[in-house]
Amino acid sequence: MDKKAAFILGFALFAIAAIAGWQIAASYVANSELQSDINDLAAQPAAQVGLASLNSEDEFSKIVIDKAKDYGIRLQPKQVTVRVTSTPETCAIFLAADYEARVNVLLFSFSLHFAPSTLRKWTLFWASAIIATAFLFKGNPAEHWIEAALVVGALTFVVLKRKRPASPAK
Repeated sequence: MDKKAAFILGFALFAIAAIAGWQIAASYVANSELQSDINDLAAQPAAQVGLASLNSEDEFSKIVIDKAKDYGIRLQPKQVTVRVTSTPETCAIFLAADYEARVNVLLFSFSLHFAPSTLRKWTLFWASAIIATAFLFKGNPAEHWIEAALVVGALTFVVLKRKRPASPAK
């Protein structure tokens, strides 16, 4: 009888973990898809070469909200940031969204925070991390590639770790 109870308990715990994992993975996939759509939208290749007119900030905001809705993400206009800078030579479009996705597992519930944008945070970070390893290994990180990869990985977690504001005292 003890083996049967242990099996049922183990199966129940596995099912709860699978449900939570599924919801978390679905939230991350939806965010990734929205991030991709935001990048595509900001590229505006037709407007860059003059084949089409550039959308207004309100139009960009509405498009981002509609794209998010396609992935089951509810956004309000105040959660979308749009900045369009256009000169005769160039056009820069910054798009961002800031939202939380709820994960509900039985009686337990928590939020996952997402902030997809067109800002290339990782590109700037990786460039600076590679330069730092070049200085650290005296100009040639290729000779010490394992150590360089460990340094870049450590910098990723130290420098880019999410900073949560302290909750106010009650």
